[in-house]
Amino acid sequence: LGTLGPFESTLGPLWALWVLLGQLWALWGQLWALWGQLWALWGQLWALWGQLWALWGQLWALWGQLWALWGQLWALWGQLWALWGQLWALWGQLWALWGQLWALWGQLWALWGQLWALWGQLWALWGQLWALWGQLWALWGQLWALWGQLWALWGQLWALWGQLWALWGQLWALWGQLWALWGQLWALWGQLWALWGQLWALWGQLWALWGQLWALWGQLWALWGQLWALWGQLWALWGQLWALWGQLWALWGQLWALWGQLWALWGQLWALWGQLWALWGQLWALWGQLWALWGQLWALWGQLWALWGQLWALWGQLWALWGQLWALWGQLWALWGQLWALWGQLWALWGQLWALWGQLWALWGQLWALWGQ
Repeated sequence: LGTLGPFESTLGPLWALWVLLGQLWALWGQLWALWGQLWALWGQLWALWGQLWALWGQLWALWGQLWALWGQLWALWGQLWALWGQLWALWGQLWALWGQLWALWGQLWALWGQLWALWGQLWALWGQLWALWGQLWALWGQLWALWGQLWALWGQLWALWGQLWALWGQLWALWGQLWALWGQLWALWGQLWALWGQLWALWGQLWALWGQLWALWGQLWALWGQLWALWGQLWALWGQLWALWGQLWALWGQLWALWGQLWALWGQLWALWGQLWALWGQLWALWGQLWALWGQLWALWGQLWALWGQLWALWGQLWALWGQLWALWGQLWALWGQLWALWGQLWALWGQLWALWGQLWALWGQLWALWGQ
């Protein structure tokens, strides 16, 4: 500087200061460029972080869609279980109706068996009635037989009484003949006595006629007794016939009674069979109600699964919305990072501009310095 003139010696330090200021501006521009690059890197970092948040949000969205699909699958599975439960319920109702039908059929068979039992009891009572009626006819026949035997005995008594009267008439005839002989003897004794004998002869003849009359009356009584005996035998035969007819009716009544007892036993068998069918129908009805309850339980379980699936679907939709929210938040962070990156690039360009301006000032200062030298 000692070799410089007055002008150079005055402006040289100023140019040196200008050069330093240019270098300072260049360093400040580089600093701004580095700061801009830092802001650009920070913006790229924020953009990457935003992309990461966007990917994480997309992952949450996909996870939410997966949960939604899983919930829809659970809902469909629950609907399937509900439909299966309704099918089991309908099947149980069908079994219950079938059991009720079997129960009604069994009750019908039981009523039919009771009807057959009552019909058998009626036939048994009718057979007993016919048996009693046959016994009554047998007793009536025995009564007629006894009455015929009584009439036969009465006829035999009248025949014996007629024979007795005939013997009495013959006795009177013999007595009349004796008186006739006695009269003839007295006739020989005397005419008076003859007359008396004739009188006694007439009296004897009268007694003989009376005896013949008694004999005829006895024969008539004998014939009447024989007639009564025949009539009694006829009544005895008629009574035996009625007795045999009564025995036949009694046997027929016993046969009807046995047939009625057989029908009663058959009706009781049908009644027991009907009760068995009724119990079997009630068992089927209870089994059908059990199936219906089981089907309702499956339907409720299916509805529970459907509600659980809807809950999972809503949870998946919530996760999907949360993932979409995270995706939007990540996109926002990405846009904010891109904005910071643009701002950093702008600061970098501004720093590069300042650096170029500083380099320009530095070159201008070096030029002035060289010009000063």
